[in-house]
Amino acid sequence: MKDTKKIQQNNKKKGNHHTYHKKSESNVVEKTEIKTTNKQEDINYSIKYVIYLLLIIVFALLASINFIKGKDTTQKTLISYDENASATWNVNYSSDYYNGYANNDYSYVRKFTSSIDINFRYALSFTDDVLGSRKYKITSRMEIYDPNDQNTLIWSTDTTELTNKTLGESSDFSTYNISDTVNINYQDYLNQYQTFKDQSGINSFARIIVELTTSSTFTYANQSKTENGIIDVYIPVSDQTYKITTSLNDINTNTQKIYSNTVTHTSFRYKFTGLFFTCITSIFIILLIVIYHKDKKRIGVYQNTLDRILNTYDNVIVNVDKLPELTNKNLIKVSSFDELMDAQMEIRIPISFKENKTKKEATFVLIQDSVAWVYILKEKDISKNK
Repeated sequence: MKDTKKIQQNNKKKGNHHTYHKKSESNVVEKTEIKTTNKQEDINYSIKYVIYLLLIIVFALLASINFIKGKDTTQKTLISYDENASATWNVNYSSDYYNGYANNDYSYVRKFTSSIDINFRYALSFTDDVLGSRKYKITSRMEIYDPNDQNTLIWSTDTTELTNKTLGESSDFSTYNISDTVNINYQDYLNQYQTFKDQSGINSFARIIVELTTSSTFTYANQSKTENGIIDVYIPVSDQTYKITTSLNDINTNTQKIYSNTVTHTSFRYKFTGLFFTCITSIFIILLIVIYHKDKKRIGVYQNTLDRILNTYDNVIVNVDKLPELTNKNLIKVSSFDELMDAQMEIRIPISFKENKTKKEATFVLIQDSVAWVYILKEKDISKNK
């Protein structure tokens, strides 16, 4: 082995200045520096990832809370209403036999009938006030049909308008009631039928149709609807005796319901805040991905460097279970494995090697007498140089 001064001179030629440390206080400092690493460098990877994941979860929760608060709310509104309709009448007689009226339960004599009073009733009741308008009209006409087919119309008189009213246009209401009575001159229609029959010379079936038509348009909670109803009263004219009948068209006597959705728009502030926290969450997710890939690459560089050293210099490197005791040694820390090999080539002594896999550190020690050369390959140091 060549003396120590020659080794120092070789190191100086390469720009590396190492100083021997005697058995003194400085020796303890060097030993401590080898066995102890910076606290920040010792942070475990998993702790770092957990911190990022916690930040992502926190900001994601904040974003979700603000988006929930900023969500537009929809309120479902219900209103119910009932529709009822009916018609009653009194048949007025004028004859020597009877002078008065007969009610709904009778069959009537055509020759005795002078006129008929018909009372129409219609009701539309809501569970709450609605905005709208209501109108109705009452008309009468006579229609003459083929006696063998009462669906075949032969002739009809003009329609006579008896009543036409508009109630509470564009106003609030919860109940719409109609109660109106009209008088039908039965003998006048009978005379028209007799004239038609005499002139046509044909048998036929004739009836008077008295009709109430109602229409109500209403709006509730931005939901609009129009409700129409027709009440027909049929009075035969061609038969010697007759019965009066009615029919209800477009009138639903069951309770009806209207559903309406009212959307309440919340403050934009919550949506903006939720978007802000979403951006912060995205940034931390990107940072976590980038750091993970950098750590993965850094670990790969460290492992490749260590494998290259072990494979290239396996003839002078000894893998030991425990590194030699460095107490009372003058320590020389070299900054590269090539410098350690320069010293090894001078003294021709095997290099002791041990890896701390948890810290991703590989320590190489070369000892001659009271002098120890130490090189530490650190994964963290490699990442800083990359």
